[in-house]
Amino acid sequence: SDRYYYISYIGLFILLAYAANMLLNNPDSKLSTKATLGFVTFIFAILGYQRTLAWQNTGSMLTNVIEQYPEQVPQAYKYLGIYYAKSGQTQMAYDCYNTLLNKMHIKDADVYCNMGSIYMDMHKYDTAMQYFEQSIQIDSNNFMSFQNIGVIYANKEDFNTALQYYDKALRIYPSDEKLYRNIATANMGLKKYDKALSDYGILIRLSPDNALYY
Repeated sequence: SDRYYYISYIGLFILLAYAANMLLNNPDSKLSTKATLGFVTFIFAILGYQRTLAWQNTGSMLTNVIEQYPEQVPQAYKYLGIYYAKSGQTQMAYDCYNTLLNKMHIKDADVYCNMGSIYMDMHKYDTAMQYFEQSIQIDSNNFMSFQNIGVIYANKEDFNTALQYYDKALRIYPSDEKLYRNIATANMGLKKYDKALSDYGILIRLSPDNALYY
C-alpha cells in the first residue's frame, strides 16, 4: 500500500524539510553536515526510484509481493495467475495456481475454475472438467465453471448437455454476451433454428454493432 503513505507523511515531510532548510542556511553549519544531508537525499532518491520499478505493471507489483512473502499471500498468486493467463503466459499462470492449490492448499472456487481454464487451453478437457467440478463444490454459484463445462460438452458435440450447463450459468448471470453466443451455437448445432434466432436477437440487443450476429 505504498501509495497511501504520501498523504499520511506530509507532517513528517514538513518537519524534515524545515530542519534541512535550517541546516543548509545556517552559516555555522559545517560542510560535512551539508554533504551528509546531500548524500542522504541522494540515497533516498535512488531507493525511491528503485521502488517505482515494482509498480510498472500488475506483474511486477505482484511478483515483488511474492518475492518478499513467498507462499504467504494467496491474493498475489491468484491475481498474478490471472495476469499471466490474460497475457498468454500459460505456464506461468499454471505455476501460480499450482502453488495455491497444491502448496498453500487454498480452497478458492475461482482458483479451481482458473486452473480448469488453463487445462482447457492445453486441450486436456477431462482434467479441466475435474477442476470445474471442484470449483462448483466450493461455490455452487460459480458462473464461469458452469459455462466452461458447457463449452467442453459443446466441443464434444453433446449440445444437449452443454445447454443444461449453460442454463445453470444463465440463472446466475443472465446478461453475459459470451454465454448467449455459446447458447446460440449449441442451438444451431441441434438445428433448433427458432431458438437460435431468438438467441441472436438477444445478442443484437446486447451488441448492436456486431455484424457477426446479423
